[in-house]
Amino acid sequence: MTYGVPQGSILGPLLFLRYINDIQNCVPNATVKLFGDDTNIICTWKTLLEVFDKANNSIILLYDWFCANDLA
Repeated sequence: MTYGVPQGSILGPLLFLRYINDIQNCVPNATVKLFGDDTNIICTWKTLLEVFDKANNSIILLYDWFCANDLA
């Protein structure tokens, strides 16, 4: 392992939260809710087609963020 935090360490949860804290900034057109082991994206708009497009764009932006931060 070239980098990381050992599982079960005291600082693990704090460092993980610090690491993903800016995930909300990468999706400007949606609301991102972070939970202990889950992330939700909330998209609202006037029509279903616009929500669909907005959600797909948000997923692409999140994928780019995950790749840039070495998360799979």
